[in-house]
Amino acid sequence: MFYAGSVVLIVLLVVVNLALVGYDEITVTMPDPNITEYDQWWAPKSLPSALKFRTKPGDCQEVTLPLNTALRTNSSLPLFTYYLTNNLNQFDSQKDSLGLRGQTPYQANPMNICRVQNMTLTMEPRILSFAISTSLLCDPVGDPPRSRRFQTTFKRARDSRFRFDSILDYMAYTAAPNETDVNRYQMLSRDGPPKDPYVNALGAIDALATDLIHIMSMRKSTWFYINDTANQSPVPELGSMSWDSRSDSRLPTDPSRLNWGTYTEGYWYKGNYVRTINTTIVNMFLAMRDAIYLDIGYVLPDNIYVNKTSFDQVIKIDPYGTELTPIMWQHNLAEVNTSTTLCSWGWGCTRNINTTWAQAFTSTDQPVNNISLPILLPSPLPSSVLDMVYLCPQYKLKPWGDSLVSLFTGTFTMYVTLYGIFAWIAPMLDRKRKGPQPWERYIEEQTLSPGYEIRRTASAQYFGYTPSPYSPEFEDDKKRLLDEDKKSL
Repeated sequence: MFYAGSVVLIVLLVVVNLALVGYDEITVTMPDPNITEYDQWWAPKSLPSALKFRTKPGDCQEVTLPLNTALRTNSSLPLFTYYLTNNLNQFDSQKDSLGLRGQTPYQANPMNICRVQNMTLTMEPRILSFAISTSLLCDPVGDPPRSRRFQTTFKRARDSRFRFDSILDYMAYTAAPNETDVNRYQMLSRDGPPKDPYVNALGAIDALATDLIHIMSMRKSTWFYINDTANQSPVPELGSMSWDSRSDSRLPTDPSRLNWGTYTEGYWYKGNYVRTINTTIVNMFLAMRDAIYLDIGYVLPDNIYVNKTSFDQVIKIDPYGTELTPIMWQHNLAEVNTSTTLCSWGWGCTRNINTTWAQAFTSTDQPVNNISLPILLPSPLPSSVLDMVYLCPQYKLKPWGDSLVSLFTGTFTMYVTLYGIFAWIAPMLDRKRKGPQPWERYIEEQTLSPGYEIRRTASAQYFGYTPSPYSPEFEDDKKRLLDEDKKSL
């Protein structure tokens, strides 16, 4: 019985020691540092939590977000790159040589706490390009140590040889090495609406940006033929418009939301060049704001990509484009016939030169060139975080040699310890079960006899110690021997 129990105990100790000392803790890279459940073979889900041990190897290390480094989210719409521009009251971040806080700890903090704060469009009318810069303030009402500000910029150009284009950058980012960027992007619009809802939002941005390039081209081509030009100054070098993106009762095109300027021959002034096309510009602002909110996971019910009614209400057809069209036909007929300004990068062109993408989207609830609105998002919406990799501890089985040494040492130590405890406790339990042994009963009987009690009392009276008990016969023999010694003398 003892040997059978020992075998079972050793097997159990080997299994326990394999889990305790048979694995090394290594560091691996993982995209998600917030892992809460680990599937360890020695701690199955059916096992009560009180019996589980060594299930989590440890916490993942935080990463740092350096300033002015391109960052993307983990969503399937990685069109936007975010740059950390400021750490607001970031007391635990490091300072650079100028005393500015340059790094901040980050561990997959959700981006849906961020809000669009400022949006500014800068255009170059002469080469037909524009850029929309957006700043996001994250956790504006939270604890200062975690407040951050990001900047993202969307760029679009009619000719990418002169200026960068974010759509082309996205094509290069997603294209495989064996395919061209444009072909990869154009494949998204084939075979019906894309299955990924975020790609439909990407198509809408591409299309509405095409509208803005188109009206900028018309504005440039008709500059000397319209009556709103106070003098025959050249086409401005730069134009700028900022937009208050806060959600309130004001219309998106309310003048109180807008601030614009024009730069020509070294001077900034408030001209009509940018103001007159503000409807198309605001369309682009709205498309950008709600696309950014899609990307960071902050989606409200009135987001134009998930609510077609909201899209139709706020995306407007620019009346100034309607005024410029007949002038284009009159003075630039050849350019109208050869124009491709209403052709997007990957979603084709509108049905004719007189139809903008805004008109096409708002005139129907059906897909337009396979761009389907509204989009259907997964429920629940997955958390959007910055796409980073983290160093996380994991368990890995040791090499066989190390495992055998660890298992033998651990198992032997545990077995000897348990055997020693058993050897000490077992006799006590056995006595408790069987009662006193015969020799223990004899001693107990002797100590309880009347003679023993008398001797113990007398001894305690004259001596400071309790003498060992002696029998009366021994005392008589001792007295007789002493008497015989006296007589012999």
